[in-house]
Amino acid sequence: PAGRAPPPVPPAADFNNYWDKIPPVYESSTRAPRYSNQDWLINLLSISKSKMLGRISSHLLVNTVWATVVVMMYNGIPKFAKGCAGFSPTPHSLAAGAPSPPPLFPPPHPGQK
Repeated sequence: PAGRAPPPVPPAADFNNYWDKIPPVYESSTRAPRYSNQDWLINLLSISKSKMLGRISSHLLVNTVWATVVVMMYNGIPKFAKGCAGFSPTPHSLAAGAPSPPPLFPPPHPGQK
């Protein structure tokens, strides 16, 4: 009804030290360090040292060079652009999205809920 106040908003969840209280799944597991929002600049600057980036850097380079060649051909060769006019971008979008990088956050360990 009109004139009624909205219900109160519950307080935000407090997760301070929550992850420190959960025991590791295996006794041999070591705890991964947790990062805070203040670490973003350090994390951004350390991307060049990333092991994952090292593993996929050649693929990224080849894909970037190939995309640059295609764009240059499309913009520089009118016959090429005309030949591409009838193609639908949907299959390419689906194929390009399939090998996308893994999620940033790993799934929970077995046994953790």
